[in-house]
Amino acid sequence: MKLKQWLKNAREEAHLEQKPLAEKSGVSHETIGKIERGINKNPTILNLLALIDALTHNRERALRRIGILPEIPEGNDLTFLECLNDDPVLDAKTKEFIAYLYEKETVLIRNEDDIRKKAASAGAEDARRIKEWNKQKKTQNE
Repeated sequence: MKLKQWLKNAREEAHLEQKPLAEKSGVSHETIGKIERGINKNPTILNLLALIDALTHNRERALRRIGILPEIPEGNDLTFLECLNDDPVLDAKTKEFIAYLYEKETVLIRNEDDIRKKAASAGAEDARRIKEWNKQKKTQNE
């Protein structure tokens, strides 16, 4: 599937117009329009990843559907990085850059999940402390 088709389909499936997608992704609506019309066939990797991340939770699958990464045959357990290294079209510097971004994003996502868990845990502990404090105040006032 071509990038312009994927982008338009994914945007419509997410029930987003170009401007809301631009706000969500950080990519200008003009650039999104040019990609969808096929005028910009080679957006920057950062813009492409921002659009993918705004529209889907599976970056690897999107890159395969667009045709940037090769499709994995059924039953094949190759990882993203193994497929990237096996790609015959990309040069070594591009592979290295994509691998760097993939690893960096994976670490950021893991860290973000840890922060959310810690925040939820801290929030629960704070709520427990406030409840206990209110209970003590109520007892003191009686």
